Amino acid sequence: MLPSVIPDLSASIVKSAARQIAKECVEEWMTNTAESVVESCCNLAAGDPGSTDADDAHGNLPLATVVTKLLTREVAEFSSDVALMKMYLAERALRSCLHDITDWDDKVKELMDSRCRELSNDDSDEIPCTEMFFHATHAVVTAEVGLEWIEKHMELMMQDKSRFLAAVQIAGECALVGVALFRCTNLDNETGKFKYSTEENDAICESLTNLEDLCNGVKMECRAVIAYPHLRRVKEYLTRLGKSIGGTRGISSKDQRKRMREQGSLDSWIARPFDSLNSP
Repeated sequence: MLPSVIPDLSASIVKSAARQIAKECVEEWMTNTAESVVESCCNLAAGDPGSTDADDAHGNLPLATVVTKLLTREVAEFSSDVALMKMYLAERALRSCLHDITDWDDKVKELMDSRCRELSNDDSDEIPCTEMFFHATHAVVTAEVGLEWIEKHMELMMQDKSRFLAAVQIAGECALVGVALFRCTNLDNETGKFKYSTEENDAICESLTNLEDLCNGVKMECRAVIAYPHLRRVKEYLTRLGKSIGGTRGISSKDQRKRMREQGSLDSWIARPFDSLNSP
C-alpha cells in the first residue's frame, strides 16, 4: 500500500505547487527542489555491513531509489508538470552520479544539435521547437550521454558497482521520463491530433534507437553476475529497459522510406521479364 501512496502523494504535491506558483517561476521551483533532493541523498552514509548498500559511501543507491519511486513514470504520463519535475530530478541525479563528466552541457548540446538538425531550415544555432519537445528530447539525450560515457569507462565503473547500478537505473529513468513527457504533450485534446512533426518524431526515435544499442553494449560487459549481485541487477535492468525502449520507439520515417525503397527495388526486380534477367 505504502509504495503506491508515495508517488501519488508526490505527484499531488507537484501539481498543487505548479498551480499555486506563478507560471514563470514553476521551473525554477522544480530545479531547486530537484537539487535539494539530490543533495539530501548524497549526504547519506553507506549501509550496515552485510547489507546490499554496504559499499555505497555516496548515497548513489538511495538516490536511484528516489528517482525511480518518488514520481513513477505511470503517474508522469498523465501530467506534464509531474513529468517535468521527474525530468529535472532524473537529470540532476544522473549528473551527480556521473560527476566525472565535467562538460555535461557541451555534450548534451552537441547531441541535441545532431538529433534536431533537420528541424532547422537555416544555419541558426537555435533549435526551432516547442518548449516541451525540447525538454523531452533533452531528457532522452541526457540519458544517451550518460550511457555512452558508462560504456566507454566500464573499467572505472566496475570499481564502484553500487554507483554503476545507480547510474544505469537513473539514466534509464531519465530516458523513459523523456518519452513520457513526449507522449503527454504530443496529443491535442481538442482536435485529437498529434502535435509533433515527422522530423520531431524522428529525432526522438533516433535517440531511442541509440539507447537500445547502448543497453545491449553495456549489458555485454556485465559478466560476473553470479559473484556480484549489483552487476546482475544492472544486466536485468538493462534487459527490461532495452525491451521497453524497443517497444516504444517505433520506426522512424527514414527507416520506413528506406524499407519502401528496398521493397520497391525488390518488386521491380521480380517484375522484370525473365529474358532481361539474363541479358548483359
